[in-house]
Amino acid sequence: MKIYKKKPNEVISGIPVFSKVDKYIKNYEGIANDHTKSMSEDNPNPFIPIEIWNEMELSTIELFNKYSGHLKVFESLKVLDVGVGIGRLLEKISSGRDGMEMFGMDIALPYLKISNAKGINVCFSKIEDMPYHDEIFDVILCTDVLEHVQDLNLCISKILSVLKRGGILIVRVPNKEDLSPYLKPNYPYEFAHLRNFDCSNLEALFSKIFPHEILCFSPGLFYRQINWLKYDLPFKVYGKVVVKVLNYISLIHPKLEKWIVRKIFHPIEMNVVVRKV
Repeated sequence: MKIYKKKPNEVISGIPVFSKVDKYIKNYEGIANDHTKSMSEDNPNPFIPIEIWNEMELSTIELFNKYSGHLKVFESLKVLDVGVGIGRLLEKISSGRDGMEMFGMDIALPYLKISNAKGINVCFSKIEDMPYHDEIFDVILCTDVLEHVQDLNLCISKILSVLKRGGILIVRVPNKEDLSPYLKPNYPYEFAHLRNFDCSNLEALFSKIFPHEILCFSPGLFYRQINWLKYDLPFKVYGKVVVKVLNYISLIHPKLEKWIVRKIFHPIEMNVVVRKV
């Protein structure tokens, strides 16, 4: 089965290239270069601690396992990761699972070369240049991507166009994020997070602008930070006390600490599961 609806502009290291390099792509290739150069076994991501990255991915994998099992697939399950990066999410999802075809797209060749080596069928393409045929994927993953794109509605339209009717889209984005750090003159990258999300605007996006069926919202990550407390405290010092107490509880009773954090803090990442109608 042919998966691409058009010929690539070129092929680099066996990877078909569908987008021309522009200012936006150069920016993200710079991020990918910085990332891959500093990767090691102990530190696979210089931008976030590994335990946080694992927790974020686990939240999405649990949703994939729950909702992909309801799909009626007569051939192998075709899964596309939009913004595949180094392929960690697909690698984890496919572990021990038969009958799954893995596809990934990204705009950073350093990432794609790593994903390709893991057996993922990858291509170099912006979402706006979506190269795949319509309605060929059963599940599409799009994690920590939509906050980066320039034209949000166009990108979502392109993603949904290659998802089968009845197929599942799993999106993970930062929740109620403060964008001010990305706007500072000394921030090292010109393009980073360009918008923020919460459950309300995600619901409007996937039920009004793109009228599909929202199956669930699910937190992707909780973190002990004062500015993420659900409750207003009179003075910041009380927030610091709360965090210190939780740090202590985590040492003697990690499960209790996790339960308390979920009760009193907002999640800093949010998953939404959408079924295409």
